[in-house]
Amino acid sequence: MRNFVTRWAMCGVLGVACADGSMRSAMAKDHFLAIGGGYDASGNPASLERDLKFASATIAANSTTPAAAANGAPKQAVEIYFADGNDPARDVQYVDQAAAKACPPLVRVLAELFGAPDAVAFRYRDHTLEGVVGPTDYDVMERRFQELSRELASGDRLFVIAAGHGGEAIDRAAEEMKEPGEAEHDATADPAGGESDERNEDDAIDGDDEDASFNPYDTSLLLWNQDELLASELCRWLDELPRDVEVVLVMGQCYSGGFANVIFNEADAKLGLSPAARSGFFSQLYDRPAAGCAADLDDEDVHEYSSYFWAALGGKTRDGTAVTADFDKSGAVSLAEAHAYAVIESDTLDVPVRTSEALLRVFSRLGGPFELQEGPMPGAVTDEGIAEGNAAGDSTPSDDANSELREPRGPLAQLSALARPDQRAILEQLPAKIGGMPLGTVEDVRVELGAALEKVDDANDALDRAMTTTDEALIVAQNEVYAAWPELHFRESTAAAELLAAQGEQIAARVEAMGSYVTLLTTREQEKKLTADADAAEATAARLERLLRTVEDIVLAENLNAVAPAEIVTRYEQLVQMEERGL
Repeated sequence: MRNFVTRWAMCGVLGVACADGSMRSAMAKDHFLAIGGGYDASGNPASLERDLKFASATIAANSTTPAAAANGAPKQAVEIYFADGNDPARDVQYVDQAAAKACPPLVRVLAELFGAPDAVAFRYRDHTLEGVVGPTDYDVMERRFQELSRELASGDRLFVIAAGHGGEAIDRAAEEMKEPGEAEHDATADPAGGESDERNEDDAIDGDDEDASFNPYDTSLLLWNQDELLASELCRWLDELPRDVEVVLVMGQCYSGGFANVIFNEADAKLGLSPAARSGFFSQLYDRPAAGCAADLDDEDVHEYSSYFWAALGGKTRDGTAVTADFDKSGAVSLAEAHAYAVIESDTLDVPVRTSEALLRVFSRLGGPFELQEGPMPGAVTDEGIAEGNAAGDSTPSDDANSELREPRGPLAQLSALARPDQRAILEQLPAKIGGMPLGTVEDVRVELGAALEKVDDANDALDRAMTTTDEALIVAQNEVYAAWPELHFRESTAAAELLAAQGEQIAARVEAMGSYVTLLTTREQEKKLTADADAAEATAARLERLLRTVEDIVLAENLNAVAPAEIVTRYEQLVQMEERGL
């Protein structure tokens, strides 16, 4: 396995130069490619379109290249692949509040009883993005990356920006081994899905191959027509690019943290570090859904990771409010600082991650008895074989060796002295965003996180009970309506259509007066309140998790020299340099 690390280090002469920008060719350029939208029109909320507009505007206003600056060339444009591309069909879902208010009583009543109440306000239109060159079709995207492998030159940098939905990793071998009659995976019902095709058959795990195993970090970005792009597949596309072209990922979809593993071959730590120069920033851990995805364009209270990230790089929010994220006082905001700003300011359930964290959590470890919040990936390797100190069975170090490493404990102020400026900003600013006891030490953070997680459990238990109550109330109301109008058992029938056409107003008035219907509306309002309570509890816990993960990353970086080969330490430093560059 030594060849993976050494080969990257050998070609890393140029990689280091590109990482700090000091030796970058005057002809080098940045290329921005965005992949956005949902899996179909019903899963393509207007917020995704809005996010890409904001990212594109920020890039256009703030990015340049050495050649462009010297020649007075225009700012960079973003090459966008979005939903159905330039097809005039309506592919964006949005909320029409006026239509919702004007909704006829019969339509609203039927939606409450038999459909999705919020959907009465949903409308559809074609997207209004500029710079769209094609759809998020798998084959189209694959061809484009093949073209980029010929177009991009030494020293160039490729940004890949994702604004869409994501799915969890799927154990495809287990899916294939299902007995006949077991439920098939439905990509529409479960965004992690996607039926098996020729690509996935090649990726299927052979049960007879003792070296094969399920990779829980191989999450997906969902594409149009309910297709998907796996992290491992993106790695293979990126492998075709020139080795010294830097790739930067900025991804805001659910489970996006799995893509932090693009620094490994095929996004799998067991296969070793990729020799390519890649870095990235991701909205959420590999095993959790992310915030965002609102159909309401007018709701400026809806924010997600990308809103904060691009606001920090551009110095202003979507509504023009000025923000500052120049934590090292250099006069410019780096990608790492933009990520830190999102970690500090976001009030959502997101726990953002970056590629350097993925490396640390494989190749470094904590001192003392402490375990990582998200443990190292099983079977991770170094140039000497299985990495010591990760969850790879027999290689666990002795207690004596572990005790010599720095532990994640003590005053946050002391850890700040070891931190990079962006990490220091998190330690200094994030505690003030969290209600509760003062957070002066790591021990305080652990206590508060434990309490916050208990509140999350309690809030979710209360929400589950409320949802059960709503379901029961719905059944009672439906049965009362069926008893009065049996035709509504088959709402698509001619008899039901004739009934609703002739007596629609009277039916709506009678239903609204039913006690069971009033109870249903009451339980739904209670469910909404408890959903908000659960979201608030999860947001508090997420902020504490971000703070504790930052502490862990600082300590892991301090301990890396003691537990990893020099090549790994060098690779980590190069990766951090790439993350600390700007637009």
